[in-house]
Amino acid sequence: MKIKRLIAFLLCICLTLGIARSYGVHSYAKTSKAKLNKTVMALTVGSSKTLKVSNYSKKAKWSVLTGVDYISLTKKAKKSVKINAKMAGVAVVQCKAGKKKLTCKVTVSAKKKALVFQEASWPFRNPAANRPSTPSSSGNNGNPGASGNNKSGIDDIFYYDLDYTDDKGNLITSEAPAKSTTKANATTKANATTKAAATTEKKTKTSSDATEDDEDDIEDVYDDEEYYGEGEEEEDEGAIANVSGKDPNDVAALEEIITAQRAKGVDMPGNLDAQIYEWGPEEVNARLEGINLSTMEITGELNLSKLTALEKIDVSDNQITKLTVDKTNLESLNIAGNKLTSFTLDSAYKLESFKCSDNDELTSLKITKCTLLNDIVFADCDRLTTVDLTGDSALTELALSGYGLSTLTLKDCTGITFLDCSENNLTALDLATCKALEDVNCSNNSIKTIKCSRLPSLMNLDCSYNVLTGLDLTSCPELMSLDCSYNKLTSVKMVESKDISSIVYVSNPMKFSAIKISDSIEMDEIDVEGDDTEE
Repeated sequence: MKIKRLIAFLLCICLTLGIARSYGVHSYAKTSKAKLNKTVMALTVGSSKTLKVSNYSKKAKWSVLTGVDYISLTKKAKKSVKINAKMAGVAVVQCKAGKKKLTCKVTVSAKKKALVFQEASWPFRNPAANRPSTPSSSGNNGNPGASGNNKSGIDDIFYYDLDYTDDKGNLITSEAPAKSTTKANATTKANATTKAAATTEKKTKTSSDATEDDEDDIEDVYDDEEYYGEGEEEEDEGAIANVSGKDPNDVAALEEIITAQRAKGVDMPGNLDAQIYEWGPEEVNARLEGINLSTMEITGELNLSKLTALEKIDVSDNQITKLTVDKTNLESLNIAGNKLTSFTLDSAYKLESFKCSDNDELTSLKITKCTLLNDIVFADCDRLTTVDLTGDSALTELALSGYGLSTLTLKDCTGITFLDCSENNLTALDLATCKALEDVNCSNNSIKTIKCSRLPSLMNLDCSYNVLTGLDLTSCPELMSLDCSYNKLTSVKMVESKDISSIVYVSNPMKFSAIKISDSIEMDEIDVEGDDTEE
């Protein structure tokens, strides 16, 4: 008798381990989600940064989705990659961590050039001081007006020919060359200034080996207009430019948006050929088909509804609280990283991709009757309570674990095969019209009723840790594994299928032996505790 009990005990352990191993694929326990250390990155030409992925143990796959001319990837490691800026433009880097695809937008800007002025015959800081015979290599170059404690970040201060005027504006000296010829004259005196220019270039760290922080310091030093020669001032983007060949209605609508955003302090370019605007190929009346307003520091409401030809919209990483768009031609919409509290989009029949991650204030999301939508991302919307995806028939996978959802509507989501809505606050779940479902994890909720009796493809169901009183699985002929433990089941109708290989039925009022199971079913894994099968 003791030997039999020992053998039975060992068999139970083996079966339990087998269940944990085979069923682990479908248990969908909540784990930390893979994420990038940055979703937006700014580089200057010649610089580089490292992008890292966390909460992912396997080797990530790195690639450049768009903008291969602007950046390159080197030192691809298990959890990191080095991004090198080649030329000015916008690129997108993708990290594939298992089935999850993470992206980082990389904006590469041209490096500002520090001007090399002609060696002057007049003291830079003190016109009244005597001119030194040659520039000194000391900290102040012999200039009595220059302090050795230089806070500008430039160690050597040279002397330049400059025009000076008296209080009445009368010219004192005109030894300075014209701005447009400054560089030319500097070049003609290359022999005399080669060493000085090299010292300046080295010590201001404008060489290609300068680090990014050093480049930022240089940009700060030369930020004022007085440090730029003719033609080198920053372009005036005040007026709307390059409107020729573009649809006048789109131009008018875009100008209205630009004006409204500038009034709020947003630096939105008026050059309609800027990279953030994507126009159609037509030579006459080209329509605006794409707009990228990511990281523009837009706040409050944004209305793009007058731009009726838009196919791609990216307004990610702003502070937008309300967004209005025209859905007629919309194919891709990215509203991630904003302050939206709710968002509704109905009957956007061309929409294929929708991203709303990192909306910390978002509580309600309704994306309905978008029949081509197959890519939807919800990551890190921690206050989301209501999700309605009615009629989104092209969706195949949906992961909504751990959001605190109280309502989830999936009516007529006929293409979905995988659903994880575990660890929420759901009280009911209707899956009757999700005919393609194969894997469902709705564990750790407060579900009282679940409609899943007519799912012909359902293979794995985890509805444990709920408050179910009845479960009808009579029309699920492909069912292979079931976990309905820790409920309040008093009625269970099982499917008569010989493919069932795993049933976890623990802590329910109804005894396992009372469940009607076909005699043709061969059970090779059963976990039954606390019912009438115990000794």
